Amino acid sequence: MTQEGENTNIRGRLPTAETIDLADEIRGNSSGRAFFGYVFDGFDRVPVNLEKETIESIRLRKELPPQVPEVSNWERFMYKRT
Repeated sequence: MTQEGENTNIRGRLPTAETIDLADEIRGNSSGRAFFGYVFDGFDRVPVNLEKETIESIRLRKELPPQVPEVSNWERFMYKRT
């Protein structure tokens, strides 16, 4: 956080999924006086303890089976040299 006169700038990093509706929350809680902006900073690996839960939620959202396919599921499509 940095103070510039009456303004306070807060810089931080947060997952993209957490930014959904964040601008509305900030404006609502500050009675419209706060401004929200963000810049894409790159990708980070999902923490191991959240990996399975995150993958399952994405697969369910996309209406895919929650079980991640294994290599054996794709062997029939692989080219085999004879």
